[in-house]
Amino acid sequence: MFTASPCLMRTQPRRLLLTIRCVKDAVGALEGVARILTGKTGQTLSKILPDLAKTVGMHKTLETAIDKLYAYRGDEQGVAHGATNTELSNLAAEAEMVLYWTAGAIVYFAKKIRTLTWI
Repeated sequence: MFTASPCLMRTQPRRLLLTIRCVKDAVGALEGVARILTGKTGQTLSKILPDLAKTVGMHKTLETAIDKLYAYRGDEQGVAHGATNTELSNLAAEAEMVLYWTAGAIVYFAKKIRTLTWI
């Protein structure tokens, strides 16, 4: 569960805090779905992704894009680490894009796995 530091809570509007949480939670949801679909509950998305992508026949470039999205979540200031106000100013648009990409990946994997298990 996301808990903002008291310092951040005083300096950032609630909308920005929810934006920061959006990226973290969206990528976390994708990781959670990947764990459920593969049964690899103790592994990270980066570890699960190669086998999952191979199982569903995902193009290597799309696999790389999802892996880079996971890396963005861990690397972007303000998402998994602290940040300054300047660094957070463009995060809202990026958060929306991450939300759409992760939702699309979740739907894609779920549909592909369902198709494979019903054949």
